[in-house]
Amino acid sequence: MEKTTIAIIDDHKIVRQGMKELLEKMGAYKVTHEFEDGQAFLDALPLENPPDMYILDYSMPNKNGIDLLKALEERPEEYKVLMLTQHFDEMIIDAAYHHGARGFLHKNCTAHDLKFAIDIIKR
Repeated sequence: MEKTTIAIIDDHKIVRQGMKELLEKMGAYKVTHEFEDGQAFLDALPLENPPDMYILDYSMPNKNGIDLLKALEERPEEYKVLMLTQHFDEMIIDAAYHHGARGFLHKNCTAHDLKFAIDIIKR
């Protein structure tokens, strides 16, 4: 079974490490890229061996999640993005979907919720 490859863009190293460990323990996922903020991610584009999808935080220095989604809209490549953030503001949720996010989860979600969202988005 081929694993779904994922990039994590979050400014907290412990969150990236914990999410990577959790996802890879689930067995169906492999984290192939990690970035500490939106600008570091944009600077790395185009990625060699791009992942199947991206998990993105909203609140980051240099370029927040919405600004990053806006920048990705201008690129020809397709980016399947799940926004995973501690912010659960209706304006942020609307902006995320408006600018291309395919899913939105609060960081207080369960591992089951995360897996469900990833599986829906990767289709």
